[in-house]
Amino acid sequence: KMAFRQTLVCLKKFSPSPSAPSQILLRLVEKLGSPTTSELWEEAAKANSTSFNSKNHMKKTLRFLCNAERLETKPKDPTNHKVNFIFKLGRRPDILRVDSEANL
Repeated sequence: KMAFRQTLVCLKKFSPSPSAPSQILLRLVEKLGSPTTSELWEEAAKANSTSFNSKNHMKKTLRFLCNAERLETKPKDPTNHKVNFIFKLGRRPDILRVDSEANL
């Protein structure tokens, strides 16, 4: 049993839950195209009201996904410093699809 656990740790085969906040954000970005932060917040609130404790929690998750190259970000208007950011899928998004027919 320990050898099996060690192999899992070495291979980093931890798969996130489809209901994890990061997976919810990745699926929303894929669905919406290039959404802004406020659009993502509105959609996340509609889809899963309990996923994010606050807007700050969502922004931290977005920052984590950008650092892991799963999302790319750019300012909507480069001349305005207080503007929303636009998000799109990065090089390695690793999205878990939710299929209502199958149990994941």
